[in-house]
Amino acid sequence: DSMTHSLYHALLEVKCVPFLPNEPEHFNMQVTDAHTVEEVMHPAPIITLRQIEHLTRIRDVLRDHTHNGFPVVRSTQVG
Repeated sequence: DSMTHSLYHALLEVKCVPFLPNEPEHFNMQVTDAHTVEEVMHPAPIITLRQIEHLTRIRDVLRDHTHNGFPVVRSTQVG
């Protein structure tokens, strides 16, 4: 029913599982257009992990960096 939440949505609320709404509540286009990617991103190189990675590399990356969000990339023929 479009007027009620789904069972899964209701269970998320009951279990206090955080989730994002389908649409942002207060989306201001002027704020997002005010900055370029270069202004927002950190100047350091982006550290990525491959889909299949050696455990030692994962350990070293987690140990050597203070953040814990690393993009996972697919390996290709080129590299």
